[in-house]
Amino acid sequence: MMTHRDFMEGKVTHAQYCSSVAKAAGIKFNDSELALVREALASGDEDLNSVELDHLVWPNWESLHRAFEEHEDCFWASSATYVIKQAAREAAQRNA
Repeated sequence: MMTHRDFMEGKVTHAQYCSSVAKAAGIKFNDSELALVREALASGDEDLNSVELDHLVWPNWESLHRAFEEHEDCFWASSATYVIKQAAREAAQRNA
């Protein structure tokens, strides 16, 4: 399993690291959430800044905390947001 140190040392990209944390957390999205993500991506919003993420982060809070610990990283709300956004992008592209 990759660690935060792997990311900091340049062994993996930020996207790869966030994807690994998201997979460990088991993050899931419903169809309406994925539709919002697809709409944002289609409009060119690759950072998903137009998507309200509060309702996506809270349901996954505990599993995200555990996943960050497994990846030898500290849990911060900003880090959780990066992970949620990466997971949402991947899920939207996978289920397009």
